[in-house]
Amino acid sequence: MSRQTRVLWLDDSPRRKRAADDLNGIAGCSVTFRDVHGKNLVDELAKMLSGPRADLVIVDHFLDKTLISEQPFARGSTVAQAIKENWSSCPVVGITAANKRTDIPTSQMQLYDELCSSDEFGKMRPRLKIIADGFRGLTRMRGISVEHFLKHLRSPKDDLERLAAAVPESLRGGLLGSNRGLVSNAYDWISHQLLDEPGFVCDKLWASTFLGIKETSFAKVQCLFKDAKYDGIFSFSDSPRWWCSKLTAMLYERFPDSVALSSQVLGRKLPRITGKDHSTCYACHAPLPDTVAFLDEASDKKRAMCMRHTVSHPIKKAMLFFEEPRMMVEDEQ
Repeated sequence: MSRQTRVLWLDDSPRRKRAADDLNGIAGCSVTFRDVHGKNLVDELAKMLSGPRADLVIVDHFLDKTLISEQPFARGSTVAQAIKENWSSCPVVGITAANKRTDIPTSQMQLYDELCSSDEFGKMRPRLKIIADGFRGLTRMRGISVEHFLKHLRSPKDDLERLAAAVPESLRGGLLGSNRGLVSNAYDWISHQLLDEPGFVCDKLWASTFLGIKETSFAKVQCLFKDAKYDGIFSFSDSPRWWCSKLTAMLYERFPDSVALSSQVLGRKLPRITGKDHSTCYACHAPLPDTVAFLDEASDKKRAMCMRHTVSHPIKKAMLFFEEPRMMVEDEQ
């Protein structure tokens, strides 16, 4: 039996203790809730850090109900920074009732490994043990080669050379040195670049668009591509990914005499796929949309579209070996 993940929850809202109690025992977590309401935050943090090291810390972002109410000391991001200085390989998850886009500066958000709203925490709960286990697995990376690090991803062999080239210099230097932020940097690149941006792996919307079918129809053929599914470090069951190279190879292996046809045409020939499953462009409703684009520069929502209805995203930048982020043309929004 695997050991329980030791979670510390630091909060100045006593009502959140119920959420902590609900988390206790779920997904292998043992949670200690530290209520700092009306207490000296510096003293409470010192007590916490002098005790046994946690596997993961959850902290409220706004800690203005403590005895230290001045900014920036009454911020979970400051607590996260202190935790990283003492427990460098401990993941820190921030939680907030505020609007992340408008109420929290990017500089503060970046001090957490994850920052989720109160509404998003339900989705985060089953991920906590996976994140903590992944961090523990990565703590042994200092001084190893990039190639050894990539083994954690369990990638197809054909992707290894490009993956090695795609590893950012900041992470590459940490692997070869003794960077205290190495594990957090590795998590950030894997979770928010490799698994979040299409290129090496893709989500359900990109996979279905590649196959020329609706996202809701992908469930009909998903079992055919189970060997293409990403099962490396930080893989979450509620957010599956598929290796693009394996998805392509497995599709064309099913139709060896049709290598000249596009993946979208072949995808529509898969078992159980009918005309009702065929994808159409979100902008013009034409068949065979060939990309996925954001609805606007401020939105996280994406849809399958024809390339001609999209432009390069003005904020998100293309990275080596990753798809260029696209956005729907403004006149068509």
